Order: sequence, then structure tokens, then C-alpha cells
Amino acid sequence: MSSSIRSVVYIDAGTGRGGASRSLYYLVGHLDKSVIRPVIILLQDNPLKEWYQREGIIVESIPTIVRFRPGERHNWIAFLLFLRSLPNFLTLRRTVRRYLDGNGVIHANHENLAITAWLLSITLGCPWVCHIRTTLVRTFWARCVYRLIRNSADHAVFITEKNLEHFADLVGPPDNSRVSVIYNSYVEEREVCPPLDVPGDPEHRSFRVLTLSSITPNRGIDRQIEVARVLKARGIKGILLIICGGPQHRSLRTVDGRSSFYDQVVASVDQYGLEDIVYFAGHVHPPERALKACDILIKLGRENVPWGRDLIEALSHGLPIVTLGTFQGFVENAVNGFIDPEFDAERVADNILTLRNDPALLEAMRERNLEKSKKLFSPRVGALAMQKIYTGLVS
Repeated sequence: MSSSIRSVVYIDAGTGRGGASRSLYYLVGHLDKSVIRPVIILLQDNPLKEWYQREGIIVESIPTIVRFRPGERHNWIAFLLFLRSLPNFLTLRRTVRRYLDGNGVIHANHENLAITAWLLSITLGCPWVCHIRTTLVRTFWARCVYRLIRNSADHAVFITEKNLEHFADLVGPPDNSRVSVIYNSYVEEREVCPPLDVPGDPEHRSFRVLTLSSITPNRGIDRQIEVARVLKARGIKGILLIICGGPQHRSLRTVDGRSSFYDQVVASVDQYGLEDIVYFAGHVHPPERALKACDILIKLGRENVPWGRDLIEALSHGLPIVTLGTFQGFVENAVNGFIDPEFDAERVADNILTLRNDPALLEAMRERNLEKSKKLFSPRVGALAMQKIYTGLVS
């Protein structure tokens, strides 16, 4: 291998279905392999493994990748579980060490891997990069993780300006030379896939509203039910809310392994007679199948973060967005979708109906989103920016 080629070992502890894992896939696929030799470390049974292999990218999977992400509560317990899992760190370290060649970089694909990547860095003597993909809840534990990244990471990459602002608000402004904002990228699917097949009479479900999200409280899936109730109360016909995702939050699971929140949401559909308005599609892979089958996307999470993998992919497919928040870098109110600072089920229903009832507006927003996605989410631009970071760290 030429000494000019830098090895970058990416650690991804996601399931392969989430936005962080898919964003990493699009990034790595567009790196200049004559400059960067990417190596991917995944959890076992990650569905993206086959994709990497088809691209000729080195990929390994291990049973457990130790990680710690502060939440709103129970952080002492989570940290103790992290400490208990540290023996698994040795397996990860051996795997990473095989691919570092003296001028390599470790890239943690999520801030929940910050401690792990830091330990790898100090034991293997190599620089590390941390990708900041979420906004941690303001707690003592979040500040500890952010301070570790600010003080120890050789570079931190934020997916939006708002993520960087949140980080600086919690632990103070970082060194500007060691931080970058690089939007996640997107490309058209590598394979031709058919649209999602939705049961029922298409005539009675002609306008399809998509949600791409795990079914957890912070993602606001119960808010979709509130919107459905408003549509039913108004006697609106022909609109179907399609929810693609499943229960993933471990702290919300009951002893039988299912999520009690998930059960409550599903039960509420029967309780309020919303079977003709709400359809649970489960995990859809690849998500392009769902995007092809729908007209718009809604995102009503409680964190009010109008960005993320779901919005990027919807914008790139030309779907207008209805969402919540104040950041209008991706969704501009009444330009390429609708964005409100706070959740109001009646107003969300109004926005959905506006798009359904005005085909000219819907088409205009489609065109704006397709153009916007080309400018913001170019995979080549993102990959080039990352390459500059890597080569700067090992030059």
C-alpha cells in the first residue's frame, strides 16, 4: 500500500437502519480510495455490511461495541453498564489495531462512541475524529461527554450549525480549527427498488403522508395519532398516515421485549377508530421504497430538530416537509414545506390539507426540494471536506 494512502477506521455501533449508519455509508462510498483506505467496524448482522462488501470496502463486524450516550435520566445506570462492558473493548482494540498503519485515523460515527474512540486513541497512539449527530439533553453527563470531545478529539464534525451551537452552549466554544459543519449527504439508491405496497383501496388512501422514525416518545409518534384524530373529526377522507419504523428504545421495553409505548400507540389506533387513516409499515428497507410511495413527509418529534436522515432523504426525493422547530436551513416555511416552532395538531392537519388540496403548490415545493438537495447534500462535497480533515491530521 502506498504510504500516501491513509487508513481511516470507522466505528459504527448502529443497527444499520438508522440515519447515522446510512449517512456513513454515503460518505464512505464517495471517498477518493487513492487517498483514503476506509475500514468499517460494525455490529454483527448489520444490513449495510453487504453494501460495503459490494463496494469493495473492508468491513468487519464484532458482537459488541462499547458505547455510552447520556440520556435524560438513568445515566448512572447507563454508565455502570458501560463500565461492565469494557472487557469487550479489547476485542474492538485488536480489530482496529490490525488496520492502522502508523498514519491512520479513528472515526467515531456517533458521540455515543466518544469515550470508546478516546480510549482507542490513547492506547494505539493515533488521532480520532468524532461525528456529532444529535443534541444531547442538558445534563451533567452530557457536559462530561462534550468536554471530552472538545478537549481530546482531534476534530469534531457536526451535521448542522444548530448541533454546533448546542455543543458550544453546553461546554463553551470549541477551537474553530478543530471543528467543522458538514451536512450529511445523499445519492439516489444504488439499486432499483419498487415502491412500498400499501394495503387497502388506493382511491380511499390517495394522499400518503410518510413518517420515517423509530416509535419512541421523543420521536413524537403519538402526535401522528393526534393529527389523525383531527382529520377524522373533520370528516376528511383520502389521507393515509404511513409510519415506517419500529420500537427501538430499550428503556421503554417491557419484560417480553416489546415497547410499552409502541403498544400504547398501536392500541390508540383501534381505540379511536383510525384504521383507515394510520398504517404501521414496520421497518422498510431500503427506505426509498416508502419515499417513492408517498406524497409528503411529516416529522413531529419532541426535540424539534428539523434535520436528520429522514428529512434529507425526503428532500432528495422531492417530498415537501411538515415539521417542527426554528432552524430553517433545510425546511423554509411556506417555501419547500411548513415548519412551526411548537406542535399543534390542528395546524399540522391544516398544513397537510393545504398540500393535498393545492397540486400546484405541491409540485412547486417538489421542484424546490430537488434543487435544494443538490446544493446541500452533495456526497462528493462532503467526502472531500472529510478527506481534508483526515489528511490534515496525519500530514
